[in-house]
Amino acid sequence: MSSESVPRRDAIRTLAGLAATASGLTAVGCSPRTSPPPQPGTPVAPLIELPEGATYRVIYRDQPVLLIREGRSVRALSGLCTHESCELGWNSDQRLIRCPCHGSAFDPAGKVVKGPATEPLPVFEAVVRDGTVFLVG
Repeated sequence: MSSESVPRRDAIRTLAGLAATASGLTAVGCSPRTSPPPQPGTPVAPLIELPEGATYRVIYRDQPVLLIREGRSVRALSGLCTHESCELGWNSDQRLIRCPCHGSAFDPAGKVVKGPATEPLPVFEAVVRDGTVFLVG
């Protein structure tokens, strides 16, 4: 081994370490620099604004969506009736989602309990993180 190869090797290691660090990698493990995780979807409401056992209406992708809070989890259902697309409302006494146009009713999971609607309500994926409700997809 020549006397020049050791200092040159050390210099190359140092430069590689500096380049990796500057690009967000560590020289030791070459793992990415930690950054905040990406949001799981579109933020639509603070969890604190959703009362337990009630619905909260939001607009997502230009259509109404009903959020139903159950503890720390949230269910998200289309806010349009599957019969003729009338906007739905929540009947807290009956714990049903009701259609004012033709009388259809849906349970909190979106299942039809009274027609004329025959199809359940479309469900959206809802994620709660850091006190915020996100809709995904």
